[in-house]
Amino acid sequence: MRRMTLPVLVTLTLILAVPAFGAEPKSGIGFGLTGGVVDSDSLSDSLSFSGFALFGKIGFTDHWGLAVTYRDMKDDENLAFGEDDSYKQTSVHAVYMWRPGKIVRPHVKFGIERTEFEAKLPPFPTLSDDDVAGSVGGGLEVGTPKVAFFGDYDFTQARLFDEDFDIGNLTLGIIFKF
Repeated sequence: MRRMTLPVLVTLTLILAVPAFGAEPKSGIGFGLTGGVVDSDSLSDSLSFSGFALFGKIGFTDHWGLAVTYRDMKDDENLAFGEDDSYKQTSVHAVYMWRPGKIVRPHVKFGIERTEFEAKLPPFPTLSDDDVAGSVGGGLEVGTPKVAFFGDYDFTQARLFDEDFDIGNLTLGIIFKF
């Protein structure tokens, strides 16, 4: 009897989930331009970064979903650590989306982000560090149920090079839903 419990639960879950996937598309993939601000007590000024973001979203219900994002950014000013500073982030967030209308859909999110920071100052060796930390944010989608423009902001506090860094990211892009 125990061997049948898992397959029965999976089958029942899939049957119950079918109506949710038959409604308005809630899952999709997208890309965008992203900018980040990194700040710390040890920095005299905040560092500005820019780059791109790729992401995917899976909607489980009309309101709840899961978002996975990858960001790759370079230092805009090259002032603090050297000639070629960069950071990459991979994040997983639970997302709650309100659907007050068909055109505008605000959301909040919470999850984790992995931040990889790299500083290159030739001729010195490259410095790199990474951290995984909690993250919160929110945003807005505007468009049709199949294609929408979005704005998204998230904040995390990463421990890099034995220092606490506040990192805020703003992404603007487009999402294609299916």
